[in-house]
Amino acid sequence: DDTLRGALSLHGAVGARFTRHHLDLVATVARPLSLALAGALARERVERYAELLLEDRHLSPDGPASLAEAEIIGRDGGLANVLTLVRQVAPLANTVLLLGETGTGKELVANAIHFSSTYRDGPFVKVNCGAIPEHLIDSELFGHERGAFTGAVGEKRGRFERANRGTIFLDEIGELPPQAQIRLLRVLQNREIERVGGSRAVPVDIRVIAATHRNLESMVHDGRFREDLWFRLNVFPIMIPPLRQRTEDIPALTLHFIARKAHEIGIKDRPAIAPGALARLRNYHWPGNVRELENLVERELILHRDGVLTFASLMPAGGRSVTPTEELTGSLRLDERVAAHITRVLALTGGRINGPGGAAELLDIKPNTLRARMDRLGVSYGRRRTRPAAGDRSGEH
Repeated sequence: DDTLRGALSLHGAVGARFTRHHLDLVATVARPLSLALAGALARERVERYAELLLEDRHLSPDGPASLAEAEIIGRDGGLANVLTLVRQVAPLANTVLLLGETGTGKELVANAIHFSSTYRDGPFVKVNCGAIPEHLIDSELFGHERGAFTGAVGEKRGRFERANRGTIFLDEIGELPPQAQIRLLRVLQNREIERVGGSRAVPVDIRVIAATHRNLESMVHDGRFREDLWFRLNVFPIMIPPLRQRTEDIPALTLHFIARKAHEIGIKDRPAIAPGALARLRNYHWPGNVRELENLVERELILHRDGVLTFASLMPAGGRSVTPTEELTGSLRLDERVAAHITRVLALTGGRINGPGGAAELLDIKPNTLRARMDRLGVSYGRRRTRPAAGDRSGEH
């Protein structure tokens, strides 16, 4: 065909002239060269598309079961209201804004929204807006055309294009620079992006979930965040409570992290939790939230892999540690101490014996064994019907 695929430049020695013979030689090799060039260009396109497919495979979900709502610890406790909102908004396509302190589990909630939505079979692209240098943010989010700037040797799809027919999770949205805020506003309004250095609008079918630990409304008042973008993002906000406001989830979270971290670092026999340790965890104020608890559990497993987990390094909210003498206040008879400990654990679980986070799991014994021991010690069971054993005053400190 007459398609122009490239150019061949021939140079002769100084003073030499090209003759008709040279022209005939070029004509002879022109077609083979054209076919070779066409093959090389086709191979380049195939390799580029193969890289894109491999990239998309990494971005695509392994399966909704692994990150679905059922994996969230606290779905029946401190996060029950959050999960109610998730179930309401997940089937829809509108933008969701997740608010909460650092380490509260905003990414886990974003996972639950995505894997419960109509976009669950598409990619789930996560972006930490605060981790991308400002001079690269436009290119990373929206892509660029070849030659758009120095070093742009080829076209590149941005995160929004990679998330097409899926969900993009913009974590730390409050860190976006002003220029990127303008581009994001266009995406939310028109569902299309424009690559850096390009002039063509690229339509995208995506679900946008944004998250921040900042007060965006205050940033709007200070001129650091666009008001029109704030209005677009704040259609359906979900506030995720800090761990100190959902202490009823701490026992189940602790057991979950002990099991997971023990598996990750290769501990076969998981250490038990010492008496009073869970109360110590519940009395702590957790400035780092769930992430801090996870890191604490890992450190305890490393330090006490052959003993019991005491979490003695924590200070309660009042800043005063509990001494061993105070912990032994009250009767020293073994049966009464055991009965008192069982009663405290039942109080932590709301009287629940069976299931994840139940008293039997916390005490690392079988439910029937626990009931038999409670009968022998005179500890009643049934949700919220526990009573302290006679003579026990160990919880008065």
